[in-house]
Amino acid sequence: MKKASIFVMIVTVLSKLLGFVRETVLAAVYGPGAVSDAFIYAFGLPTKIFSLIAAAFVTGLIPMFTRIEGEKGEETANAFLNNVVHVVTVLCFLISGFFLLFTDLSLSLLLPSASAEALQYLVPFTRITVFSVFFTSLIQIFTGFLQIRDSFVFPMLMGFPMNIVVIATIYLSTIVGTWVLPYGILISYGVQALLILGYARLKGFRYKFVFNLKDPDLKRMLVIAIPLIIGASVGVFGGLVNEGIVSGVEGGISYLNYSSRVGGLISGIFASSIISVMYPGISRSVSLHKVEEAKKETGDSLISILLFVLPSIVGITILAEPVLRFIYVRSEFTETHLQTLVPIFVFYTLAVLIDSIRMLVTRVFYAYQDTKTPMINSIITIVIQAILAVVLFQFMGIMGVTLAMSIAHGSTLIALLYQMKKLFKSFPVRHYLIQAGKLLLASALMGVVVFFAYGALTSSGNISSTVGLFVSIALGAVVYLTIVLMSRIETVDTLIASIHRRLRR
Repeated sequence: MKKASIFVMIVTVLSKLLGFVRETVLAAVYGPGAVSDAFIYAFGLPTKIFSLIAAAFVTGLIPMFTRIEGEKGEETANAFLNNVVHVVTVLCFLISGFFLLFTDLSLSLLLPSASAEALQYLVPFTRITVFSVFFTSLIQIFTGFLQIRDSFVFPMLMGFPMNIVVIATIYLSTIVGTWVLPYGILISYGVQALLILGYARLKGFRYKFVFNLKDPDLKRMLVIAIPLIIGASVGVFGGLVNEGIVSGVEGGISYLNYSSRVGGLISGIFASSIISVMYPGISRSVSLHKVEEAKKETGDSLISILLFVLPSIVGITILAEPVLRFIYVRSEFTETHLQTLVPIFVFYTLAVLIDSIRMLVTRVFYAYQDTKTPMINSIITIVIQAILAVVLFQFMGIMGVTLAMSIAHGSTLIALLYQMKKLFKSFPVRHYLIQAGKLLLASALMGVVVFFAYGALTSSGNISSTVGLFVSIALGAVVYLTIVLMSRIETVDTLIASIHRRLRR
């Protein structure tokens, strides 16, 4: 794992912590109810629907931009990037305009069980936040450009201005009214877009008007991007289906969001950080036909993800109740709400590790410009998830929806891993399975220690739940690190040696 991953993780941790402050403020001020449901849905809907276009373009942009710059020079690559920006902007204008005109109809189809009270907030909120698509598209495209320029930390910093603006808006809404909430969302994305555009200029981007739909490089990237868009659309559809199913439950969307935010902390800090750093290198190795290097970078990335995500999942599942209590329980979010959230969250955590691995494996296919295989796999995944979610919701409520995600994603990941092995012709499976097994054992032993430590610390009543939580986490971290260092895991040893060399300079 590259040293840059560590710095990206540090910045991501700080950004995610501020994001947690945002979530706890929202939960404390409005609790799980109509306003929070509307705010969360309006916050996510435009970006879910529209930024997936930009995200698909970005994934295709990295290998395409790298090839063009290597073969035709920086100026041609810059013109290509400007063309992509303008094409995406036009697409966003068309789709957002349609959604703006038919907001009521769209929401009635997406949230058939939503109450009249929730729709009272949802409709005006969504009509304002829909314009954030233009900003989110620019953010994602230029994040991809900065990754090509080996600049990984600055894009991670963008969470700070966004969260500061949104937190201030939530507090302001208690004074002037809830109408101000969607404007805060819009402003927060606008600030991010301006900052990242300015930094991209420092890294070599130069704006010029280029709009050429006949550009052969654009057409080639569109061939790559269309399956990506379909695959991403399927994922978005799965999320929308989940929200539609639980929309009839008061606070249902909020409970799903609170679960995903905590689980997303793990994948966002570790998996996304590692993949954002390693993907350009994997893509570069594949484009230069250095297959053995691509295999090693992929395997090391997988072990690096497991190194951090496995113990996090084990620990946060065992300590789910005290963790969620510490994060959310205050003011309008009560112990009763907590007891509803805990099982929903526990079932959701099962999907976090699976999706972390899936993100990496999918990028390997993208590096080979094979977007069809992940697309088909995603379609199958969401079909299974939707069917299971509808069935399990009838018996288990909201927790059945999150359990359906874990089952569906886990079953299709196995097929995707097998197809990745075929893509590489061969892959040192046993070599990396041994390393993964050691990490699994270390995580399991850590989990046992954490479970008994927390029980022993809090059973007497002399130590608060919060103190017991942090002491247990610290003890578990020490145990885990000790076992990992004693296990002689190759990828971990290489990472430690790299850090030592860095510190000696």
